[in-house]
Amino acid sequence: MKLQPIIQAKLDKFKTSYQLADSDDILFEKFVNLTILKMHNQAAFSANADLLDDVCIGGANDTGIDGVCVKIDGRFVSSIDDIKSILEYNKNVEIEFIFIQSKHKEKFEQTAILKFLNGVKDFLDEKQYAPSNEDVKRWLDIKKFLFSDDVIACWKSQPTVRTYYVSMGTWCDDANITSVGERFKQDIALFNSYEKVYVYYIDASSLKNISDENDNSLSVNLKCIGSLPPAEIKDVSNFLIAVATADEFMKILTTKDGLFRSNLFDDNVRDYQGDTYVNLDISETLKNEPQNFSLYNNGVTIVCKTATSANGRILLESPQVVNGCQTCNSLYVAMKNGVDISEAVIFVKIIATQVDSLTNGIVKGTNRQNIVYDEAFEITKPFHKNLEDFFESMKDSSGSVTLFYERRSKQHPNIPPYKKTVFKQLIQGFVSTFLSEPHNGHIHENKLLKLYENRIFVDSQSLLPYYVSALSLNRLEAYMRRNNSTQREFKNFKMQILFIFYLQNAGKAKDINREKDIDKYANDALNAINSADSDKKFKAAIDKFVELRESWIKEKGTAYKFAIKDSREFTDFVIEKLTKSNSETVALLPVGQVVKISIDRYGQYYGFISRNPNDIFFHSEKNHHLDFEEIVGKAVNYEILPAKESWQKEQAIKVNVLE
Repeated sequence: MKLQPIIQAKLDKFKTSYQLADSDDILFEKFVNLTILKMHNQAAFSANADLLDDVCIGGANDTGIDGVCVKIDGRFVSSIDDIKSILEYNKNVEIEFIFIQSKHKEKFEQTAILKFLNGVKDFLDEKQYAPSNEDVKRWLDIKKFLFSDDVIACWKSQPTVRTYYVSMGTWCDDANITSVGERFKQDIALFNSYEKVYVYYIDASSLKNISDENDNSLSVNLKCIGSLPPAEIKDVSNFLIAVATADEFMKILTTKDGLFRSNLFDDNVRDYQGDTYVNLDISETLKNEPQNFSLYNNGVTIVCKTATSANGRILLESPQVVNGCQTCNSLYVAMKNGVDISEAVIFVKIIATQVDSLTNGIVKGTNRQNIVYDEAFEITKPFHKNLEDFFESMKDSSGSVTLFYERRSKQHPNIPPYKKTVFKQLIQGFVSTFLSEPHNGHIHENKLLKLYENRIFVDSQSLLPYYVSALSLNRLEAYMRRNNSTQREFKNFKMQILFIFYLQNAGKAKDINREKDIDKYANDALNAINSADSDKKFKAAIDKFVELRESWIKEKGTAYKFAIKDSREFTDFVIEKLTKSNSETVALLPVGQVVKISIDRYGQYYGFISRNPNDIFFHSEKNHHLDFEEIVGKAVNYEILPAKESWQKEQAIKVNVLE
C-alpha cells in the first residue's frame, strides 16, 4: 500500500498513538474512520479505543461498508444502553447515521462506490437482503431499536444520513460517479424514513485537511458589531463582552460542511434539551422578532486560551462554550430550517484563561439550573483535581507519568490515547474491581454516578485504588489490542476478566473506606500489573473466565450464556469459585463528614453528615453508641432510614466513625 508521504506519516502516528497491530489495509480503514468521525465529535475517541473498534466493521460480509456510527444530539452511541441513557434526559432528539468506505487506490471507482451505496441502502431498508457479519448485525439491532415505536416518539425529525467515500485519488466531479450518488439519494427518499441524505467524496487532499483540523487546536475569528474594553482580573489574560449578529456568530459554531461543532460544548454541563418552553421561545423570537432577540436572551459565555481583538474581529484560541448551549443550538436549528437570523444580535462574554480551577468555577457558576450530564459537574470537584495530580505523581522507572487522568476533554491533546484515562473508564473500572461489581461495569457513567452516589469519590477515601483500577483497565485493554483475536472475542467481557485478574492476584476487595487495608490491597494489584509477567497474568485471567463461563453454562443451561456481562448471579458464581466460601462480603455504605452537632430542646444530640445534594440528619436516639462531642469533622459511614411519610426526611442510622 503506497500513500502520499503526509498521509503515511499521519497513519504511522495513528498506529503508534493507539498501539495497533493491524494489517496495513485494516489500519488505513481505522485511520479514515477515526478522521471522518472526529470531524463530527473530536473528543469522543479520547482514551476510548472501544468506540473505534465498535465503528470499524470492515471484513467478510461487511456489505461494502468499512465504518458505521450513530450520532444522537451530537453524541456518538454504540449500544442500546447509550441510547437509553440519552433518552432519559432528552425526549426530543435528532439522529444521524454515518457510513464510511475507504480505498487507498489513486482513483474513484464507480463500481466500488456503487457497492458501498448499495450496502448502505440495504442497511437503511426495513428488511435486509445482503449477507452481513456480526458487527453489521449489531448496528442493525441499534437501528431497529431507534425505529421502535417508543423511540420514534422521541424523534425531533426523521434521521439524517451521511455517507463518506474516501479515496487517495483526486476528486474531479465525475458526472458518472455523482449520478450514482444522486440515484442513491432518490432511492433512500422512497423509504420515507429519512429526512436528509448526503453523499461526500473525500480525496487525499480533503482527508489531509480534515485530519489537520482535527489535530490542531481550533482557532476562530468572531466578527463583532462592537465590544466593551477588557477588564483586568487575576488569572484572566483577557475579558471582554462582544456584540455580534447571530449569523456571524454561527460561523464559529459550524464547519465548512455545515456541521455543528459539538466539541465546542465539551465542558458545557447542559446539553441541548430540545423543544423545552425556553427553547421554543427562543425559536419563536428568531422567527418573528429577531430584532428583539438580544432583549430576551442572556447571551453566551465562552472560555478560551487566548482572545486577541483587532479591526472589529476577535481571534479565539481553543474556545469552549460554557454557558448558552440552548441558545447556540436554537440558533443552529433555526438556521438549518431556513430562518433568517442575520437581524438577531447576540451578546458574547469572552474569558481568556489557562487556569483550570478558574474554568471549573465558571462552569459551575454559570450553570446552576437544568443540569443534564452529572459527570460534567462531578469532575469539577476537588476530589478529581486531587486525583488528577495523584495520577501525574505516579511515574515509572524512567520518571515518566504512567497514566494521565483527562478530566476534561482535550485537556492533554499531545498525550497519546493509550496513556490517558477518562471519567467513564475510571468509574467503570473502579466499580468492577474495588467494588467487586463487574456486572455494573458496562453501565453508562451517569447511571453509575447516581447508583453509587456518596459512596465513591469521597474526600476521605484513598486515591490509590482509583489510580490502580484505571491503570489495570488501561493495561488489560492494551494487552487485548496487541492480540486482535482476544480483543474481538472478549471485548464485551473485559470487566469480568479484570475482576478475575484481581481475585487471582490480590484476592477479594477490602473496604474502600479503611485506608490502610484498601491501600495494601491496591498495592498487591499494582505489583501484579507492573510485574514482568503481567501479560501472562492477563492471559491467565482470560483463560479462567473461559473456564468459568463454560462451567456456568453447563450448570445453568445454554439460555444463560447470553447475559453474562450484566449478571450479578455470574459475579457471585465467580466469587464462589475463586475465593473461600466464608470470605467476608464488604457492604458499600454511604460516606460523609460530620459537619454539625447540636442539642435539641430535650437535651439530646443531633447533627448533619455531608451528602450530595443535601446533608443528611442523624440523631442520638438512633445512634446511642456515638460520642457526639468527639465526631465533628470526622469521616463516617451510615445506613439510611427511609422517611415514613412523604413530608418527612430520611435519616442516617448506625453511624460509624471511620478510623
